Amino acid sequence: MRMKRIAGILTALGMLSAMGTSVWAEEAASGSPAGYATVCIEKFTIGQGYLMDPVRVPFYDGETGSDLIERVYGAEHINGGKGVGSYISSLDDADNAKPIIPEFIASAAKAANMEIDDLRETDGALSSYDFCAMSGWMYLINNESVSLSLGEYLPDDGDVIRFVFTVYGYGSDMGLDTSYMSEWGGTEPLCPVTNRDVITESIAAYPKLVGTGVYKRVVTKAADLNSDQDILDKAVQEIEFIGKNDLSMGDVNQNNEVDVFDAIAVAQSTVGKRILTDNETILADMNGDFAIDVFDAIAIAKLTVSK
Repeated sequence: MRMKRIAGILTALGMLSAMGTSVWAEEAASGSPAGYATVCIEKFTIGQGYLMDPVRVPFYDGETGSDLIERVYGAEHINGGKGVGSYISSLDDADNAKPIIPEFIASAAKAANMEIDDLRETDGALSSYDFCAMSGWMYLINNESVSLSLGEYLPDDGDVIRFVFTVYGYGSDMGLDTSYMSEWGGTEPLCPVTNRDVITESIAAYPKLVGTGVYKRVVTKAADLNSDQDILDKAVQEIEFIGKNDLSMGDVNQNNEVDVFDAIAVAQSTVGKRILTDNETILADMNGDFAIDVFDAIAIAKLTVSK
C-alpha cells in the first residue's frame, strides 16, 4: 500500500486537475446565464458508463469550473463533502460494483509491471488510487486536456466539459497521448483517438430519450473506449434521427403513432418475412440491445394496449 501511495503522488503531479461525480442538482443562480455548457462524468475506463449523464447546464458571470461542478453535482458529493478545493480526488459514487477494466488497459498495465486490483479506497466513492496507483480524476474541455485548475477555468458558451476517470497512463487509456510524460508512466494512446464531444452534446440535447432503447444504444457506443470515430458518429446519427424528428420508440412505420402494425412489422422481421431498414431497426430496438427479437415486438404491443 505504501508503494501504491507513493506512485499515486506521481498521479497528482502528472494530472494538473481532477474532478467530480454525478447527481444533477439544479440550483438557482442570480441573473441571466452567461452561457451554457454540456457537462458529464465518465467511468468508461472501469466499464461502468456514466457517473453523471451528459446535461446542458447554464453558467453565470464569474463562475469558474469549480463553481459549475459544485452546483451541478453538489459540493457535498465532492472530496468527501469538502467541495473541489484545489482539485478533485474523490466523487461520491453509490455503485460499489467491481470494475470491468477493459483488456487493453489491463494488458498495458501488466506489461509495465503496474498492479491493477478491484479495490476502492472508500466505499461509496470513486477516488484517486482506486484500482491502480496511477488512477484519478481529470477533466477535458472541448476534447482537450488543459493545464488550468478548475478554479482558474472560466467556461465559454458551448463548452463541453467531461470529467473522466483514468486508471492507467494518465489518460492514455482514454485515447490521450501522454507519452510526453513517459518518465512518470505516460504512454501513447492505448485506444482509438476520438472526439466524444458531439456524442456528449447529442445525448444531453434529448433528455426525454433517457432510458429508451436508442439512448441505451448510443450510451453503449459512447462508453466503449474501443469505439472509433465512425462508430461514434453513427451513434450520433441514431439519436439525432429520433430526437430531431420527434419520433417515439416503437413507431417503426414512422406515422407518429405506435400501433399494432408496428408490432406486426417487428414480429415479421424476427421470422424473416420483413427486412427492416436501418432507421426502422433503431425504432424497433426497444431495449437497446442491438438485436431485434420477440421481446421488442412484445414491448411495442404492450404500448398499443396501454393506450
